[in-house]
Amino acid sequence: MRRSIAAVLLCVLVFAAGCSAIPGTGGDDGSSGTAESVPGVEDGRLANGAVLLDTHVEAATATGFTQEISTNATQTIGNETVMVGQRQQVRVAPDATEYRSQVVVSGNTSGRFLTWGNRTAAVQRVEVAGGDPQYREARPRSAEQLAGRLLLEQRLSEEFEVTDVEERDDGPALVTMEVDALPANNTVFDDQETIENVREFEATLVVDTAGRVHSYTATAAYDVDGEPADYDFSLRMTSFEDPGVERPSWATSE
Repeated sequence: MRRSIAAVLLCVLVFAAGCSAIPGTGGDDGSSGTAESVPGVEDGRLANGAVLLDTHVEAATATGFTQEISTNATQTIGNETVMVGQRQQVRVAPDATEYRSQVVVSGNTSGRFLTWGNRTAAVQRVEVAGGDPQYREARPRSAEQLAGRLLLEQRLSEEFEVTDVEERDDGPALVTMEVDALPANNTVFDDQETIENVREFEATLVVDTAGRVHSYTATAAYDVDGEPADYDFSLRMTSFEDPGVERPSWATSE
């Protein structure tokens, strides 16, 4: 069982890490304007990803949010090449005082990881391949981790160019930026010895003029041990409002 859990955890960590209106996006700040109203965007491109992500983390954390992350990728685990799928949902209370997440992994071993945490403590429930749940203490996640900064900062670059601006009556304008080749400083595929010849890379970033990231999606093809494989990743903020996080009974000490 321990070996299976370790394999699933590896799957979760590898690669780890268009939008419609999102609940909780109302407000006057940045509700209209050009793409250059987006923090970090200059001359029609993403000139400073760090500034954008600073603003995103601050704004999303202030209101609370719900986030969904999806990954499908072919990987080599041990001596086996498998397609691994990962689905994650994170719900974060305003000011990141409390959060809950669920990660479901499928591949050569299936598993579910449930986590509850606050600023000082976190508990994880691990369910692997139909076995009995296991419980463990976990390191509390920072606001930057919860809002997706650590995932996004290795994926954003100056190559992102503005392709569309959508004005909205119920919230800040949406700005779409795209790339059609793997940026030089994208580190997602680094240090993975079995992956080579990354190609057909495309990514889309949707933000609003208040500096919040609404979504990032990417697809690519590559070779794993000489065989063609596909990759897709998406991070979507489905709500910028308080999701009503409560501590589950399994995370309460007896």
